[in-house]
Amino acid sequence: MYSGVGQDQRVFRYAVRRLAEGESAWITKSHGRWNILRTKDGVREDPKGSHKSAEDALMALQDEIQSTLS
Repeated sequence: MYSGVGQDQRVFRYAVRRLAEGESAWITKSHGRWNILRTKDGVREDPKGSHKSAEDALMALQDEIQSTLS
């Protein structure tokens, strides 16, 4: 998904699929850095991370989810 905010400040947002019921997550790019946005049971968490790529942010999210399952 793409949303433009001007030539110099492009914003990208990817929805993460197949999370547990009641959870949502997005990986967003703003000002050249990638962040993770999550909601749990309708409560939005503060953005996390400052990753170099969308893939790095996705791996960080995966690690976070795995650590809560252990």
